[in-house]
Amino acid sequence: MKVLSAGDRTGALELFMKLVGVPNEQIQGMRHAPVWKDFEAVAPTLEYDSIALGDGFSMPKVRASRILMPTLVLVGGASPQFLQASAQELKEAFPNAQIRSLQGQTHDVQPEALAPVLKEFLS
Repeated sequence: MKVLSAGDRTGALELFMKLVGVPNEQIQGMRHAPVWKDFEAVAPTLEYDSIALGDGFSMPKVRASRILMPTLVLVGGASPQFLQASAQELKEAFPNAQIRSLQGQTHDVQPEALAPVLKEFLS
C-alpha cells in the first residue's frame, strides 16, 4: 500500500475503511474517537491483508477452495450488512465451512457470546 510506505497510517486506515464500505461521515467521526490511535498502531498490518488477498480486498476464492479443514465463520448479528455479506462469502468459499450469527453482537463480540459457540465447534 503506497500510503503505508509513505508513512501515512491515517490515509491507510481511511482507504481500507472506504474499501470495505464504511461511510465517509462515520470514518470522520471515528478519527476523533480515542480508539483511532489504536487503529493507527495496527495500520501496518493492512499491508499483509492486501498481500494475502491478492488484488487488494476481495475474496481469494480459488485459494480458499483448497482449505479443506473444518472452518467456523462467525459474524455479529448486529454488524453492518457489508460484514454479514463478507461472512457469507467466506462460508461459501471454504468447502467445509459453517457460519454462525451471534445475535445482538457487533464486530466487537463479547467473550460471553463467543465462548459457547467456540466450545461447540471445537468439541
